[in-house]
Amino acid sequence: MSDILNPLEYLQSLPKYPLFAIKNNHCLNLNNCGVYAIFVEPNNKIYIGSTGVSFNKRLNSHKYRLRRKMHHTIGLQHSFNKYGLDSLFISIVEIVNNQDYSNIESFKDGLLGVEQYWIDLIPSNLSLNCCLIAGSSLGRPVREEDKVVLSLLAKERMRANPHLIEKMVAGTKAWASVEENRIALSERCKKYMHSPEATERRKVSLRSEKTKSLQSLTTKKMWQRPNYRENISKKVKEFYSSSVGKEMQSAKGKKWASIQENKDRNSIKIKKRFEDPEYRRRNKEHLTNMNRKNAYKTSERSKALWADEDHKKLRSLKIQRGKAKKSLPFCLYSPNGEIYVTDSITAFAKQFSLSQSSLGAIVRGVSKSHKLWTGTTLDSWKNVPIEAIRILWAEHDDLP
Repeated sequence: MSDILNPLEYLQSLPKYPLFAIKNNHCLNLNNCGVYAIFVEPNNKIYIGSTGVSFNKRLNSHKYRLRRKMHHTIGLQHSFNKYGLDSLFISIVEIVNNQDYSNIESFKDGLLGVEQYWIDLIPSNLSLNCCLIAGSSLGRPVREEDKVVLSLLAKERMRANPHLIEKMVAGTKAWASVEENRIALSERCKKYMHSPEATERRKVSLRSEKTKSLQSLTTKKMWQRPNYRENISKKVKEFYSSSVGKEMQSAKGKKWASIQENKDRNSIKIKKRFEDPEYRRRNKEHLTNMNRKNAYKTSERSKALWADEDHKKLRSLKIQRGKAKKSLPFCLYSPNGEIYVTDSITAFAKQFSLSQSSLGAIVRGVSKSHKLWTGTTLDSWKNVPIEAIRILWAEHDDLP
């Protein structure tokens, strides 16, 4: 645009098309965005406009408003009324591509900047633009008689529609009490957040399996980042080094100290009570009565269960399966790589000072190791070393 010496000559040299007969063709693409000019041939006046959607839609809007004598640009409407359809011509001044901008706001600013450049180049005596600033009605000249007419129309509209006055007054009051409304809304939100309904809704949302799984995945992904872990540790250290963190730590220490004091106090009270033989006798009677009641309840429950034939069958099947599983030997591997074959997990755990339940979980396949010990059951010969099989053959003569 800086190479153009005379803007008017450049605009006049652009190809012109009749406004009311323009169509898409191989030379003219009306689906683009950019700046256009509308010429009035008899008086050589120019209207500069822009569109961020497409030239086609914007020109259709111009034609629609001109035909119904409701165009926002008075000079262009007067020219259309005086000279007719054939007096208006359109030219594409500059195409602005939205792909050259990062977002819609920057594209809009760029488009209005190009339009403003061309509006400023047109002399005021040849320009039909009412607004001196592109995209804004600031600086639009309004005659004194027009102001009087607009004022009378507004007053008449208010008289004919009293609800408009009430709406305007209510809007003024609302704007005057924005701060009051904000405070009231804040109080309502706080009250609702502490209500039982909101608490229950939060609990339900946190209890859902989908929410738990999503939270777990997000936290795991975040903790995998070293920067995140470093930032968290820094924040924790900064918090506990601050006055608030120190107060919190001291309050926690006082709380734990008070809990320990309460425990000591209660233990002293209980010891004093048990020094009384009458209290010990009553406590013993109470415990025996409770045990009798519980034993009676469990016996009644078991009688009701064993009266059911289906329960008997199920129980016998479980016992048979348990016996079958217990009869199978177990293969265990020590941390040093030694192999042991045993029929009894309990005896093996006692011999090597291990946990019976943990070893059982290993041979069942629930857990992988216990104190670096691993193992498996010999119900399947897959993945079992030949040394274990030889030990099994040596200890069990009845195996094939």
